[in-house]
Amino acid sequence: MQDAIEQFRMAIQHAGLLPPEVIEADGRLHRFASNGMRGDDAGWYVFHGDGIPAGAFGDWRTGASKNWRADIGRMLQPQEEAAYRARVEAIGHERESEKASRRAQARAVGERIWQAHRTHYYQRLVQMGVGHRRTALLAYALMAVAGTAAVLALPLGFSLQCVIITMCVFLHLVLGYRIDTAWRRHRIGAQTP
Repeated sequence: MQDAIEQFRMAIQHAGLLPPEVIEADGRLHRFASNGMRGDDAGWYVFHGDGIPAGAFGDWRTGASKNWRADIGRMLQPQEEAAYRARVEAIGHERESEKASRRAQARAVGERIWQAHRTHYYQRLVQMGVGHRRTALLAYALMAVAGTAAVLALPLGFSLQCVIITMCVFLHLVLGYRIDTAWRRHRIGAQTP
C-alpha cells in the first residue's frame, strides 16, 4: 500500500501540485494546499486503497484534474480490468447519489451564502474568465473606496454620512446587478452548442 501511496504522491507532484504530507486511502474527498501556502486548500484528492489502488486529484483554483491508477508492474487481466471498471462505476454512482442527496438537502434548507460554493460573485467572475488576480484587485478597490468614504465621512454631519453610505450601497448593488447580468449571458452562451 505504501508503494501505491508514493506513486500517487509522485503523480500529484508531476502534475505541478505540491502533494499533501499525509494521503488517506479512505475513498473520501480530501483537500490540501496545492501551492504549499498555509491555509490554502484548493488542491483535492480521492484515494481508494482497496483492490487495485486508484484515485483522482486536482486543483479547484486552476480547474485541473487527473484520474490515476497504480502501476502494479503488469497488465491487468481481463477479469481484473472488468472488476476495476465495475468498481469505478459503482463509486461514481455512489458519489452521484451522495451529491444528489446533498443538493436536495441544500434546496430544502436554502443556500447558505457564507459557505463555499460556485455561485459567489468571486467564483462567477473567475468562471467568466476575469481571473483570480483581476477579481481580487476589483474587490480590493471596492473595499478601498468604501473605507476611504467611511474615513472621509467621519467629520461630516449625520445626513451627509447617510448619503455616503447610500452611495456605497448603491455602488455595490450596481456591481452585483452587472455581474448577475453578465453571468446570465455567460451561462446562456455556455449552453448554446
